[in-house]
Amino acid sequence: MNLPKVSIITPSYNHGQFIERTILSVLNQNYPNLEHIVIDGGSKDNTIEILKKYSHLIWKSESDKGQSDAFNKGLRMASGEIIGWLNSDDIYLSKIIHKVVKVFENNPEVSVVYGDSYYINENDRIIRKYRSGDFDLKRLLTCGYCYIPPMSAFIKKQVFDSVKYPLDINLHYCMDHDLFIRIAIAGFKFKYVPEFFSAFRRSKINKTTINIKLMRKESYIISKKYGGGKYISLHINYFLAKIYLLFPFLTNFLRKIRYQFSLLSK
Repeated sequence: MNLPKVSIITPSYNHGQFIERTILSVLNQNYPNLEHIVIDGGSKDNTIEILKKYSHLIWKSESDKGQSDAFNKGLRMASGEIIGWLNSDDIYLSKIIHKVVKVFENNPEVSVVYGDSYYINENDRIIRKYRSGDFDLKRLLTCGYCYIPPMSAFIKKQVFDSVKYPLDINLHYCMDHDLFIRIAIAGFKFKYVPEFFSAFRRSKINKTTINIKLMRKESYIISKKYGGGKYISLHINYFLAKIYLLFPFLTNFLRKIRYQFSLLSK
């Protein structure tokens, strides 16, 4: 049986210290029908030097309008039936693409498959586990963040032809949140797999770590845009985000409390 083609899109900018680990995590999947597309925003570090080492890559480097714009460029180049989104400092775990394809094959009505993710530091050490959970549009609209890790999500290419646009280039932190809400509102089915698919890197140059207030504000605006309601004040949202960073072992407990507040505010 012919395996479906999978396209992995990697937006990149000045992540030369991490991008090789990202590339290898895709290459080491050993999936026979795979393309890896890297769209670089004109990096000034050693990124291009690393990209040139790998002849299997499809890549381009030019100025762009940010991460969303880079992903959209990659999507237009992609020829796969299934799309994965892996940022240039994150990594896939071993043989997850085979698992994802099997889930799609066994569930033909599903358009998005996603799993869990580890948080890792600059040296690939696991900081904590992140469990995303079953899909719930109300939770996506009201919890104040995108609980689906985009690096652990795989989307059928045909889905992008049905939503208004791929990623909103005016969004710089929570474009994934916006995308998943639009996909769900359009009626496509999500399936959660309770396994770890990827690792998300926390580092000094990770923009969601550096600019957490801007990220939370953007997420808040997106939720309101799609009718999420006044789930919790923005200031409390910022406070909880700081607590997550300082005391990661409290994360799941605080998320449950915040979600209960969101239900009360509807």
